[in-house]
Amino acid sequence: MSMYPALSDVDRVVRELRIIFPARMIFEDTAMSWKFLNYAFKICHGKSQHRFIPADELRAVAESFIGRHIRQAAFLVALSLTGRKTQNKNGASFPLLHYFEDNYREMWKQKQESFQQEIDEELAGFGLAQPPDAVK
Repeated sequence: MSMYPALSDVDRVVRELRIIFPARMIFEDTAMSWKFLNYAFKICHGKSQHRFIPADELRAVAESFIGRHIRQAAFLVALSLTGRKTQNKNGASFPLLHYFEDNYREMWKQKQESFQQEIDEELAGFGLAQPPDAVK
């Protein structure tokens, strides 16, 4: 069973957006950012008004939940993969995330573990798995 986004999906968008990093270099951050954005969108979709949110603001919330810095290029690829209406890679129409931030942090942590396992399996399938002692 293959995951979404797969490395091939990230590679396609990297080429479309003319990102300077190779897909394999930003795959892990892109995939986890996509998982976060998709999960947060599903939770918040009917709970708040949608508005244009700058990409940097969305990325800051994602980094807070994911627990690490996300390269801007990786986040822009993830944002593109969500299929949400974007404006020149500067942001997207997205529901306000206050509800998610206030109520879903613990649930996200549980989901994040399974998402990370999926990502690790995808990387391993391409011989790109990081050694267990690699620093993230």
